[in-house]
Amino acid sequence: MTLYAGERTIRPPHAPTPCYKCPKVPDEYRRTEESAGRRVSYRDAIDPEEWHREVVERVAECHAVGSFPDGGWMRRWAAIVRPIILQAEQRNLRDLVSLLTVQATTQRRV
Repeated sequence: MTLYAGERTIRPPHAPTPCYKCPKVPDEYRRTEESAGRRVSYRDAIDPEEWHREVVERVAECHAVGSFPDGGWMRRWAAIVRPIILQAEQRNLRDLVSLLTVQATTQRRV
């Protein structure tokens, strides 16, 4: 099932899924996989969690007023989120949260 003009429709037989252009699959990952000859699938999508959205909103609010709390966690997230915000100024919020999710996942592994 896919959406067409806001309505659910059945995808024609043998039509590819839209995973090749899904904004939840990070661009860098997509390029790496495609250059290696592998297909990108829905399993490669990164679904942001609610706390990712909250962090992005909080950092954006703090940046808008020019004041960040002294807490260490906020400075840490601002250091991670701000460069991503700068890179993604032309992207919509869903793309921004996906980028944050990738960055957060990378930071947790370190």
